[in-house]
Amino acid sequence: MTATKNLETPIFQLTVGEFLTILKQEQKAPALTTHQLPEIYGIEILQDLTKYSKASIYAKTSRSEIPHFKRDGRLFFRRDEIMQWLTANPVITNTEHCRNLDNNLIKGRRGQR
Repeated sequence: MTATKNLETPIFQLTVGEFLTILKQEQKAPALTTHQLPEIYGIEILQDLTKYSKASIYAKTSRSEIPHFKRDGRLFFRRDEIMQWLTANPVITNTEHCRNLDNNLIKGRRGQR
């Protein structure tokens, strides 16, 4: 079957074999979860995880923006350091921002009494 024909063919016309073939194709590249990540991994896994290109990763490591280490000219990354790096700059929600403003306002009033 061609890709165009697949898109135009109603699913109820698929044979069990065709359905299983399509299902197997979708299961060939499962997404990595953080629990499946090895403790130390290379640039290919970092690419899958971050969706950065190799060039971007090389540029960021050369500027020491991504925690990494080298061995025999290859880049390696530690799972826990990368997770910390990825979550280092959270953006606060509007609700959190308002709560912080309220808390600062309350603290300011307490100091004036």
